[in-house]
Amino acid sequence: MQAAVSLPRFPSTRYQGSKRKIIGLLAGIFDNLQFDSAVDLYSGSGMVTLLLRYMGKTVSANDYLKFNRMAARMFLQALPSDFDEDEFVKNLDYLLNKGAVSRWVVTESYEGVFFLESENRQIDRFCQLIKGFEVSEIKKDILRYCVGQALLMKRPYNLFHRANLNMRTKDVERSFGNAKTWETTIEIHALKIFRELAKFPYPTGDLIKHHTFNANTTDLSGFPKNVDMVYLDPPYLNSKSVGLKYSDFYHFLDGLCDYEKFALRDTSVAHMPIVSDRSAWTTRAGATDEISRIVEYWKHSILAVSYRNDGVPTESEMLELLSVRGRKVDLHAEVSYKYALSHSGTTKEQVILSTP
Repeated sequence: MQAAVSLPRFPSTRYQGSKRKIIGLLAGIFDNLQFDSAVDLYSGSGMVTLLLRYMGKTVSANDYLKFNRMAARMFLQALPSDFDEDEFVKNLDYLLNKGAVSRWVVTESYEGVFFLESENRQIDRFCQLIKGFEVSEIKKDILRYCVGQALLMKRPYNLFHRANLNMRTKDVERSFGNAKTWETTIEIHALKIFRELAKFPYPTGDLIKHHTFNANTTDLSGFPKNVDMVYLDPPYLNSKSVGLKYSDFYHFLDGLCDYEKFALRDTSVAHMPIVSDRSAWTTRAGATDEISRIVEYWKHSILAVSYRNDGVPTESEMLELLSVRGRKVDLHAEVSYKYALSHSGTTKEQVILSTP
């Protein structure tokens, strides 16, 4: 197993499957590769995007969820000077509690679904006011990120895939969950996240070289082709070839970036998602085709793939897909841990390297 590299503390995140748990191992692997530019194709929580920037690489990060794209942009553009706590507290209070707004879409549409009425009103106010708020774009992103992480902390399982506010509000003896965390205010959670972000030693330098995308990877034509390394942490299909809909898990957060999305909610299901998952990673054939297209598009690039050993395609299938055109393939690291909501016991997170 690759030895972990000593790193500063990375910001906390409640994202399922976040690579924060193995960020030191990934740093050790990357440190032994010769590359200057990288694509983080499914950036998710943004932890690997931040790692690549910290290591001095030129980074292009992509995610089809707007909130995830925004998080990657923040991690690629933030500087220590962007974190003024007094200003953050003042701005957050205005956006959540003081500013005047004209619509209450979340309050009226999501009553009893995810949050209490008072919290829904704060979300309505924040989403409407943040777009035209007179601060820099990076400070808007920091505000959105901190509020988004706060909302995750206040959700059972840290997810939006079920209309289950009653798990918070029922007066019952609890054998799971954290009622204190659920009832802590958005402001207090957001400030805690802000302080963690502010402690990270963001590198200075040319920030214009970094880019973010909000694209579906069924079409790769818009991505930079001449890059040294492509990192993949793809969506997950279990052993029965059933894919996880990450848009169901985190759809609600996209409203922090685009308030109008709440009006497009899918009312046919109880949790009323505002984003529809169009990933190829919903069938074995789709996943296999996606990997093949990635290998073909970046035929001259190193590919680094984080993958679960109980997933589909299987380990042997993935190794075969990544070994075409004479590419050298190595199973470079394995680490075991338990995923939230997983019934399969402890699984192994693998990192596969495919080198031209």
